[in-house]
Amino acid sequence: MSKAVPPLAAAIAAISAFLLASPVTAQSRGGEPARARIGAEAPSFVLPALDGQAHGLAAHRGKLVVLEWISPDCPYVAKHHERNPTVRDLLDKFSGRGVVWLAVASREAADPPRLAARAEAWGLTFPVLLDHDGVVADAYAAHATPHVFVIDPAGVLRYSGAIDDNWSPDTVGATNYVEIALSTLLAGGRLERTVTVPYGCPIRTRN
Repeated sequence: MSKAVPPLAAAIAAISAFLLASPVTAQSRGGEPARARIGAEAPSFVLPALDGQAHGLAAHRGKLVVLEWISPDCPYVAKHHERNPTVRDLLDKFSGRGVVWLAVASREAADPPRLAARAEAWGLTFPVLLDHDGVVADAYAAHATPHVFVIDPAGVLRYSGAIDDNWSPDTVGATNYVEIALSTLLAGGRLERTVTVPYGCPIRTRN
C-alpha cells in the first residue's frame, strides 16, 4: 500500500466535519437530481474519502475515471482485490496513461472502520469514497458491489456494468470488460459493449 491509512479517530472526525460543511449532492447542470446515462455527462459529485479529503469528479476532467462500488464484506469485491489481483493488474497496465480509479462505498457499506481494515488488507492505493446517504449510488443506479462505471476525459459516461464475465465469487472471467473499455477509449475507439449486468452483493436502494 502506497499510503498508510490515517488514525481512525482522526479520519472519522475529518469526515464528520466535511459532511457538516458540505452536503453531498449529485446534480446536473440544471440543478435537478442527476441520473447517469450512457453517452451523457456523468453525474458530478463531491465525496469525502477515508482520510477525510474531499474528492470531486470534476477535478479529474481530462482523464479516464473508473468508479468501482465496493463493500468491505462482499466476497465478489474480495474476488478482485484479495483472491485475485484483477484491479491491481489493471492499475499496473494503465499506469501513467491518465486513468483514475475511485472506489465508492454507499449506505451501510460506508463504514470507516471496516473499510479502513479492508483497504489495508487489500493494499488499496486509490481513494475510497464514502457515500453515506447513497445519493451518488442513486444517481448512478449502482445496485451491486462491484458495479463499475467508466467515464471518458470529457466527462461522458461510456461503460456501466461488471468487471468481468464470470459470476462466481472466486474465479476471474475470460473477458475483462473494464480492460476492454479502457484500452478502447485510450485508443480513440468506440465501445461495442457499453452495458453489462453487474453481479455481486446488492446495494440497498432508497425506499
